Amino acid sequence: MIGIILISFFSCNESSELGLGTLPSGDKGSVLFTEYSDDDITITNLLLDSVFSPTGAVFMGKMQDPELGTITMEGYMGLRTNANLSTFPADAILDSTQLRFGLDSQYGDSTAQQKIYVHMLSDTLPIKNFYLFEKRAYEPIPVDTFSIRIADGYNKGYYYKRVDGLGRKIFNAGSAVLTSIENFNLTMKGVAFVPDNANSSLFSFDTDVSSQIECFYHTATDSTKKSLTFLFNTDNIHCSYFKADLIGALASLSKYGDTLSTAATGGKFYIHSFRGIRSLFRLPVLDKIKKDLNGRIISKAELIITPLNYDFPYITHRGIVGGIHDGNYRFSKSSTGNNYYVYSDLQITAGYTQGADLNSFYSFYPNSSNVWEMNITTYVNQIINGKRSNTGFIMFPFSFSSEGVRRTVFASGEHPNQSIRPRLRVYYLNP
Repeated sequence: MIGIILISFFSCNESSELGLGTLPSGDKGSVLFTEYSDDDITITNLLLDSVFSPTGAVFMGKMQDPELGTITMEGYMGLRTNANLSTFPADAILDSTQLRFGLDSQYGDSTAQQKIYVHMLSDTLPIKNFYLFEKRAYEPIPVDTFSIRIADGYNKGYYYKRVDGLGRKIFNAGSAVLTSIENFNLTMKGVAFVPDNANSSLFSFDTDVSSQIECFYHTATDSTKKSLTFLFNTDNIHCSYFKADLIGALASLSKYGDTLSTAATGGKFYIHSFRGIRSLFRLPVLDKIKKDLNGRIISKAELIITPLNYDFPYITHRGIVGGIHDGNYRFSKSSTGNNYYVYSDLQITAGYTQGADLNSFYSFYPNSSNVWEMNITTYVNQIINGKRSNTGFIMFPFSFSSEGVRRTVFASGEHPNQSIRPRLRVYYLNP
C-alpha cells in the first residue's frame, strides 16, 4: 500500500451528498487525499459466458492480434426486397450484380488484401437475440467471392463489389424464386460472408438501406437496363460469429467463469469487447479506509488506471464502465433483470438522492496525460456506510452492441513500472 497525504489549501463550501455525512452550507475545511495501490486493489482477468452479437452491423474477416491471437469472424445476413415480384418479367436476363456497402468499423491492417467468400445460408435466420459463439450453417461451396482492401475505400462513401455469382443464385430467371415475396423468402435463406485464411483485418458494414445487392437485367423483348434491389434485412435478422484462438497465458480462459491472475499475464489486465474477456476489480482496502478515516467525510474517491497500448486500433473506443459483481462472476441484477452499475459521480443530478439504487452508468475516457479516471465516490461511500456489499465490479466496454472488435490492455498491480499501476485516490475533509 502506498499512502500519500497532501494538504490542499482550498475550501469546500457546497452542500454535498457524497460524504459520510452532510456538510452545512458554507462549511470550510482542508481537503487531504490518500492514494492506495498494490495489494489494496486486486484485479482478475475473467471470461464471461456469452456476449451479444452486434445488432447494428455485421462483421467479417480474419487477423492476428498481437495480444489475443488469431481472430476469425463470419457475418450472416438475411435478404429482402421491396419490389413487387408478382409483376417481375419471366423472360428477364441478368446482366450483372453489384454489392454496395458502407464501412462501419475496421480493425487490423487496412492496407492488406482480404478475400471474402459468399455462401448461401442453409437455414433462415430466426428472429432472436444472437450471441457471438453461434455459428450458422451454410452451403459448403461458395457462390461468389470478392476481395477488399479497406484503405482503398476510405473517404469514398461506399465500397462496390461485383458479385455476379450471387446474382445468378438469387435471380434465377424463369423459376418460382422471383414470382412472389413468399417464394423468395422460402428459397433464399440469406448469405454468409466467410474470410479466407489470410491474417489481415476485420471489418463490418451497416445493415441499413445503405447496404444492398443490386441486380441489373434486361428482357428478351426490351434491351433497356433495369434493376432489382435486395436489402440486407434490417429487422435484427443478422448476426456475426466470433472465434479467437487465444495465445500465451490467456489461452487458459476457455469457458465461462474461468479466471486468470494479472501476475500470470505479466502485470496486465484486459477488456475485450467481443471475446468476453473482462476484468474484476475488488477493493479490500475499503474496510481499512473506513477505520482510518474515523468519521472524516469522503469528498471524492477516484480510480486511476493506465493503458499500455494506446495506438489505433488496439484500444476500446467508446469508454469503459463497471458492472456490480454478484460474487459468482456475473453481473448483479435488479428484480427486473437490469444490471447494476458503478455510478459515476460525474453524472449526479439534482434529482439524485442518497441511498438510491446505482442503476445508471457512465463511461470514462482518457485525460490529456493518457490516464483513465473514474469517479466512484458514491460507490465507495455506499460500501463504507454498509448500504452495499463489497463484492467488487466487472469492467466492460461501454456498449454491449456496436462496439467493434476492440481491446484495451491496462497495467495491473504487478506491472514492473510502479508509476502506472492502478491507484485509488481518496479525498477527505479534515475538520
